[in-house]
Amino acid sequence: MPKRRLFVCSGNVARSQIAESYARAFDESSYAYSAGTDPTAHLRYSHPTETVIQAMAEEGLDVSQNSVDQLTEQMLAEADEAYVMCPRRKCPDYLRNSEKAKFWRVKDPSRMDIEGMRQVRDRIKAKVNSIIH
Repeated sequence: MPKRRLFVCSGNVARSQIAESYARAFDESSYAYSAGTDPTAHLRYSHPTETVIQAMAEEGLDVSQNSVDQLTEQMLAEADEAYVMCPRRKCPDYLRNSEKAKFWRVKDPSRMDIEGMRQVRDRIKAKVNSIIH
């Protein structure tokens, strides 16, 4: 059965979208999906930010049509692994206390220019590569 990997960040408009895209590109036999802990992000955004779209297009990955989703307990329950890129203190209890959750320290790129976004993208790329290969 394919491995199910969940990637989580605050808004699901940058870090988790990047991780999901790399996981899908690096391991087509598994299932990757992403979500955010902020309950209002999906009301403010329908897709990843333009900077994320640009940074991922440079890698040959199109995230422009990805949707922004809010994390649910069901999503976590269905995951084999969960990689979290937001502060533990900002996570709901069910995520913070889950044995599936592995916390990655990755800066929030929400106020970064394209160069900062590239650095975050490359850090996430390396982390995703390390869990798959």
